[in-house]
Amino acid sequence: MKIKITKSNIEEIKKMPKGIHRDSELIGFAVRVTERKQTYIIDKKLGQKVIRYVIGNVGTLTPDEARREAINSLARIAKGIDINAEKKKTQAKSITLKQAYDDYKQTKRLRSTTQAGYDSAFNTVFKDWLDVEITKIDRDMIENKFKDYSKEKPIAANLYFRALKAIFNFAIEKYCVDGEPIIPSNPCNRLNVFKMWNEMKPRDRYVKPTQIKMFFYGVTPDDIDTPYIKAVKNQCKLILFTGLRDQEAACLKCKDVDFEEKTIAIEDTKNHHRHILPFGKWLGEFLAELCKDKKPDDYIFATNNKLGHLKDHRKAVRQISQSCGIEFSLHDLRRTFASIVESDLPFTVSEYLQNRLLNHVQNDVHSKHYIQYDVKALLKPMQAVEDYILTQAGIKEPESENKVIDINNIKKNA
Repeated sequence: MKIKITKSNIEEIKKMPKGIHRDSELIGFAVRVTERKQTYIIDKKLGQKVIRYVIGNVGTLTPDEARREAINSLARIAKGIDINAEKKKTQAKSITLKQAYDDYKQTKRLRSTTQAGYDSAFNTVFKDWLDVEITKIDRDMIENKFKDYSKEKPIAANLYFRALKAIFNFAIEKYCVDGEPIIPSNPCNRLNVFKMWNEMKPRDRYVKPTQIKMFFYGVTPDDIDTPYIKAVKNQCKLILFTGLRDQEAACLKCKDVDFEEKTIAIEDTKNHHRHILPFGKWLGEFLAELCKDKKPDDYIFATNNKLGHLKDHRKAVRQISQSCGIEFSLHDLRRTFASIVESDLPFTVSEYLQNRLLNHVQNDVHSKHYIQYDVKALLKPMQAVEDYILTQAGIKEPESENKVIDINNIKKNA
């Protein structure tokens, strides 16, 4: 049934059954009635598809206002314009950097440390851009801000603008209209093309073989140490023997250690791949002591903070570093483990197994898809690393499999 949509009969139309009630004069103009509301709409064929467009709600617009808008919109469709696509494009272009970043965090599974770094970038360097439409952040803006920030903190500039680049890559795919991105290309690519990234010298510091004894002594807890310092020292020791990343070790729970299978399972890793490492006798006893009197769900390196485990403890690491006379960071200990595996064992460890030990992503197709991984293959190098460290530390005599020296005796006689 057709009825003229006017002010005088709009109340009658609102009471009509659910459905679309068309105007008797303007073809394509109608009121759609549902249980909850009534809306002015238009529909008109464009090529092989019908464009249906919502003008507004009854009550918000008068019938006369809606009719004028309908005439204009129908005329644009008649000229071949897809007004729905234009509306989507306008809405997409209004997405701000903050909205894009929020959508990114909801979509991506970021580690807490990664998100903290991203939050730092967007709450400081890009703070003045948060309410700017993402399509209006252009190459010149990025180049100028990158240059300015690089004068103060060149390394941080690299990290922060790589975070921004990730958000733009996400936005290019996320905000599309009819399959076409509203952002044609990533404006951060200018930093690549012009080779503007600040040069970062690779870090190569590690605990040298001649320093292991002093280091081992320095990270063995004393009676005067607070529980917090003891936890940090024990974490340092675990990373040296396993090559784990800081938070991979810090987040370990007692249930992650399987004393029957003699393995450690790291669930929350940087590359999201479950990491399993076998351990030898000494490390097994060390882990057993750490888990003593704790419940399976307890953190091995428990501390009194919101997370319940070690976090942001670089200051304590520096304190321990100074006390033992060897400058190191937690990542230096991971680098030390890698160095021992590569250079100091009595046999060669393949690149594939080295990557497995360090939980690096396998980049070559052969390693990714054809080599079948068995955790037992890691036991020999893990045991060899343990023996090497204990020997260098003076805990195990050279060329001895069984004679182990008590570290407490060494400390008493030191």
